Amino acid sequence: MKKQKIILALASLLLIVIMLSSCSLSFLTNLPDFNFGSNVGSDSNTDSSANKEEPDNDFDTSTPIEGVSIASARINDKGELILTYTNGKSQNLGVVVGRDGISTGEIDVNITGTGVDVSSAVVKGIRSAVSVICAMDQKSTIFEEGSSFVSSGAGVIYKLDKSTGEAYIITNYHVVYDEEFNTSNNICDDIEIYLYGAHLEKYAIPATYVGGSPNYDIAVLKVKNDLLKSATYSQVEVAEFNSAYAGDAAIAIGNPGGSGIAATSGIISADSEYITIDIKDTVELRVMRIDTPVNPGNSGGGLFNKNGQLIGIVNAKTVDSSVESVGYAIPISIACSVADNIIHYCDGTKEESVQRPMFGIEIKINDSKAVYTDDGKITVEEEIVVNSVTKGSIADGKMQAGDIIKSIKVGGKTYTVTRLFNTIDAMLNARVGETVITTVERNGEIVDVSITITEGCITKS
Repeated sequence: MKKQKIILALASLLLIVIMLSSCSLSFLTNLPDFNFGSNVGSDSNTDSSANKEEPDNDFDTSTPIEGVSIASARINDKGELILTYTNGKSQNLGVVVGRDGISTGEIDVNITGTGVDVSSAVVKGIRSAVSVICAMDQKSTIFEEGSSFVSSGAGVIYKLDKSTGEAYIITNYHVVYDEEFNTSNNICDDIEIYLYGAHLEKYAIPATYVGGSPNYDIAVLKVKNDLLKSATYSQVEVAEFNSAYAGDAAIAIGNPGGSGIAATSGIISADSEYITIDIKDTVELRVMRIDTPVNPGNSGGGLFNKNGQLIGIVNAKTVDSSVESVGYAIPISIACSVADNIIHYCDGTKEESVQRPMFGIEIKINDSKAVYTDDGKITVEEEIVVNSVTKGSIADGKMQAGDIIKSIKVGGKTYTVTRLFNTIDAMLNARVGETVITTVERNGEIVDVSITITEGCITKS
């Protein structure tokens, strides 16, 4: 009878965990001996309600869990099953083994598996994914006069007004630009997008080019259509800037081969590096490296984390017989900041370029180290120092050589500076007439430096 009771308790535990996780479960071989007390098993005659305590839950079980699975499980000394999820939250499922049925300490439960279920992330990401199709007559002599050239890529619905069906789409500049296109700016003037599932020609949505930049390989399109009023489609959910780390899930949703929206998954291989590509001219881009499979047509599509939040815009891959699984995506701190800049300065105007203010300072990395974060991530932190200040610039007389930059406040949002690129990305969000507050460490003291953005400090790219 004692053996039956403990087998029943363990079977119940196993069933609960299997129901809540797609991971496989195994018990440690060094389990403690069990002392079969009066409240072990369902046939006990003893009322143990006096020993029951309300479990402390740090998990909202009333809402669906997207992109979350069990990372670990244990039974505490009260016989309660404690689950810890991949988002760091814990849940106490209450007593699954009688309190007197455990003689020493806690029981550890090992869970193996990836800990990432990408299915819900893909579903969430697909709702904002679009195919981008460009068709245009070309001026090149290699084409017959009047011939039509069609190229394909992808994009994401960045901002959407459900009441009007009007939306802004982020894609790559190189998706809509080609030096052979017969327009004054070499941007396609016949762009259409297709929503997921609505791939027939009759569902094509004409798109207008708002603006873009080859220096960031980002372009913004504008569309309006009643299909976008449907509950099926939504604007993308953007992750926190600089919240993607090496090893995190990286899910690409694009239009590979121009055959329709599809998803692939992998991980972030490096959270920041630089590549050189040819668009109008040779440009250097800051990107994330991923091992997620990407192919022609993925360009401009979204890169998502395990929660279906946008972390980047896929834009390139390395093609070489000696290289495998090396793709790239523009981080959202650049892509979304550039998109907002374009919408602000270009929508409804004749402008088509990104307008970025220049402080007139030269900065450098003074120190760099790897840091293991509280949530189990590893990242790089740099100390960013002002090397020099240009005479006559808007920073002249306000910032000083030797200032250690701690943060930049732009438009009411504070950007912590732990990497060199944080300063560059933050300034993409500064507008003419705004005051930027830069917090620096100067001679051991913390100082706030206020600088107002003027027309004269703007550079277009």
